[in-house]
Amino acid sequence: MLPILNSVLEWASRPAVLTTLFASSSVSLVASVIALPWYLKRLPPDYFVSATTQRVRTTRTLSGSAFVIAKNVVGALLVTAGVAMLVLPGQGIATIVVGVLMMQFPGKRRLERRLLSIPPLLRAVNAMRVRSGQPELQMPVKAPPLSLAASAHAEPHSVR
Repeated sequence: MLPILNSVLEWASRPAVLTTLFASSSVSLVASVIALPWYLKRLPPDYFVSATTQRVRTTRTLSGSAFVIAKNVVGALLVTAGVAMLVLPGQGIATIVVGVLMMQFPGKRRLERRLLSIPPLLRAVNAMRVRSGQPELQMPVKAPPLSLAASAHAEPHSVR
């Protein structure tokens, strides 16, 4: 294990690698500082609770398709860089969030809802929205889990 670690450290100490890591970290920091608040400000407050789901617009022009492809590629690169920044210097989680928000894919809203179900993350997002003059996001109300006391008073199921 030690020889592998030594070779990774030797590779990472090269000037070209350090320059690339610094540049990608700087770009992702700027992207997360600009793109995340901009996107969060644009979300309607009932985005996660509204009955109507927003459909992904289908583009019929070559330039529209090229834009969607470019946006998805940049988003995927940001997600990849963000995952790397979880162990390297940089804004890893913010970069992942910006990358996911940029992309268009099935299940994106469900993933966004799961991310924002993390209480500290939801508090931070709502604080950003309030600072920009927007109302807090409304999240779907979850049914409380059944307690053992409530299930003890329930009708027993008959076994046949």
